[in-house]
Amino acid sequence: MIEFIQALNKTFISIGLLLLALTHNGCDHKVGSLMESNKRNNELLNRINHRLTEATIAGTLSPPAAARCFAYANIAAFEATAIKQNKYNGFSGRLNGYGVPDLDVDTSNYVVELAVIHAFCSLAREGVFHPQLIDELSAHFTDSISSLYGNHKVEYTMEICRKLEEHLLKWMRADGFAEMRALPRYVTINEPWAWEPTPPKYSEALDPWWHKIRSFVLDSPSVYRPDFRVTFSADSSSEFYNYAKEVQQTVETLTLEQREIANFWDCNPYLTKRDGHAIRAVRQMSPGAHWIGLVRNACTVQNLDLHESSFRTAITAIALHDGFISVWDTKYHYQLIRPETYINRYIDPKWRPLLETPHFPDYTSGHSAISAAASTVLTEFFGNNYAFTDSLEVPFGKTPRSFGSFKEASDEVANSRLYGGIHYRFSNDDGIAQGKKIGQHVLKRLVAAE
Repeated sequence: MIEFIQALNKTFISIGLLLLALTHNGCDHKVGSLMESNKRNNELLNRINHRLTEATIAGTLSPPAAARCFAYANIAAFEATAIKQNKYNGFSGRLNGYGVPDLDVDTSNYVVELAVIHAFCSLAREGVFHPQLIDELSAHFTDSISSLYGNHKVEYTMEICRKLEEHLLKWMRADGFAEMRALPRYVTINEPWAWEPTPPKYSEALDPWWHKIRSFVLDSPSVYRPDFRVTFSADSSSEFYNYAKEVQQTVETLTLEQREIANFWDCNPYLTKRDGHAIRAVRQMSPGAHWIGLVRNACTVQNLDLHESSFRTAITAIALHDGFISVWDTKYHYQLIRPETYINRYIDPKWRPLLETPHFPDYTSGHSAISAAASTVLTEFFGNNYAFTDSLEVPFGKTPRSFGSFKEASDEVANSRLYGGIHYRFSNDDGIAQGKKIGQHVLKRLVAAE
């Protein structure tokens, strides 16, 4: 898998390095230079985020863990650009536990593109299982950018980078991740309403202690935990039974488009396929990686400068990360049974969902919540009617989909979980409301003051 990814990206790396050289040569024409510089820098941000996506896929990182990687890496990239501004306006003092880096920088000798590459890659490699994938891209871009500047500027920038990375890594390593990994495994509850492992692998619960990870802006993981208002019941006349029955009937009467929607937004990094009696793993990008791809595409289309482009990407990544913390707190607080288990137990023992049920409790829908959080942020940045075509799933054999807004896309995500048979409607609806609150919280803390 690693060898395939490395071979696949040699062409993209070559294109990126060629773009660096070509745009640098045009710097005498100020207007054209500015546009080309933005194009070049967006290409840099695109390539490093794309490589991080590949590394999270290769390592089969859980959706929350992948979101953590994207958040820290993109915060690091933004911090590297903030140093270049006339007045430091980074995230220090606005993110939980993050203090002001002790840096006195001569910006005339500071190569911001080189700093962005190094800061991003240093934090990215910290959270993945195949850091060599990150190191490879970092080395290529470092050599290319360094060749455009004198040794003094390169060495000076690298020294500043080392100090910034040390500051960022100390902060990252204190977020509770290592301690969380050492906690006991989740033990299922012997109650009729409680979650239990589902087919085909019957895997143990994923990241049950994720709510213990330090958030970036939330005061506590439970601050936006919704009240669960649907009383569990196996009675065929009950509200809960009707919600489960809706899932069953929806899957059994899907249109072709509804099937396409469910599969397009699957984003299950643990997906398995059966070939006879054999089960094989299928690699897919995580939900967070998909939304990072969307913000990167929008920044590129808008031709934003490096500082603004990295800022919007970091804010989106922060919303995704804190969204996962909030949702995982909710999931393991309520520990609600999945539709597949309920339907097989009380309605139809032979029924199967369209999508493979993820291995963690139902309520609330994680994909619905983090998508609503991201779309809330992106709507603030790009407007209510930002139309786009999403081709991010094409490499995974899926057809592009077009949307009139980010909200339209996030609403489709929520519907996709019902079409796929893996969430009740109320889990999707409450997930949307939860995610919107998180996105608004992020904007209030980090964008309103800008």
